[in-house]
Amino acid sequence: MLGGTKLRLVIDGPDFDNPDQNYQSTVMVHPTGDAGAMARLKTVGLSFINPYLDQLDEPFPGMAFFKPFQKFDFYGDILIKVTLMQSDSVRLPKGLLSSPALLLLGLIISLQRRRQTVPAF
Repeated sequence: MLGGTKLRLVIDGPDFDNPDQNYQSTVMVHPTGDAGAMARLKTVGLSFINPYLDQLDEPFPGMAFFKPFQKFDFYGDILIKVTLMQSDSVRLPKGLLSSPALLLLGLIISLQRRRQTVPAF
């Protein structure tokens, strides 16, 4: 990942107050910095149970994600899972696409100006 990009996580799991009811979902947006996304998440206290990076372990108190994850039940039968993980895509600069569009517009205008001198009927 490039420096300054963001990582979006959608995390689903049972509610701590009503584990049999519905699942809670939260979206976390976190800057990844120059380190990789997984290294950055480990430094802020997110640890994963399995190597597939989809089941979360409870964050320790004092970490950045401790307070938002208090509503999840980490000790139930159903594990807390990461259902979606996205990062910013690398995009081309805006000027790279606007320059050819302006050149094409200029070509169309120059072709239409020749028709302006000839009467239509």
